[in-house]
Amino acid sequence: MKKSYKTDSLPHPIIYIGAFALIMGIVIHFILTMLNVVPFNPVSRRLQPVLQLHSSLLFAQDWHLFAPTPIKENQILYMQVKMKSSNSEDVITSEWIDITTPLVYGNQSNFFSPFNRMARIPQGIIQHVFHSDEVSESYLNLHKNGELSEEISKNMSAIQQAGLANLYRYTSSYAKYLYPSGNIIEVHPKLVIEEVVPFSKRYDKNVTKKLSYLDFEWKPFDPNVISIY
Repeated sequence: MKKSYKTDSLPHPIIYIGAFALIMGIVIHFILTMLNVVPFNPVSRRLQPVLQLHSSLLFAQDWHLFAPTPIKENQILYMQVKMKSSNSEDVITSEWIDITTPLVYGNQSNFFSPFNRMARIPQGIIQHVFHSDEVSESYLNLHKNGELSEEISKNMSAIQQAGLANLYRYTSSYAKYLYPSGNIIEVHPKLVIEEVVPFSKRYDKNVTKKLSYLDFEWKPFDPNVISIY
């Protein structure tokens, strides 16, 4: 005797669609992640804009955490802000403001919080601003001219320009948080590069950290960004 099944007991088609979309999303995520972490190659170079968009801005990480070439410096973003005085037309320039360390401390105080992602934003932006890769650099050193060389240079420049745009959006977002009622005119980012104390000298109280600075230009404040907090 054949069993009969009620059609209304079957899952709704939207469940199948949702499950398929979830599986495809996971598969695509792992493929892009794999291409991002394997040694740099022509395939990952060609897909670099997609990989940067997927991974670098919020999930920036590379193999420099490990030997033989571990990270040797800390990068800290600072900014100044120009504002119109509320009582007059005078322009006020703020002191230098650290816009990296508060996010790092927030992440260290609670790893299961939005700070875990927010603290990665400055690092991802800096990687974009100074974007470079070994394969492209090697090719450009061997082939100064040619259609492919121009395309590689154009792609690298586009990523760097996007990084600069994000840098000013980030500083504008932080300025909007610090001065919600202020009439902000311009923002001025600066990168401070601090040499890391070697592990072998961690107890040496006389060791000095070498500092270097990279100043960016003053640029107009972007009022369309949302506050970082």
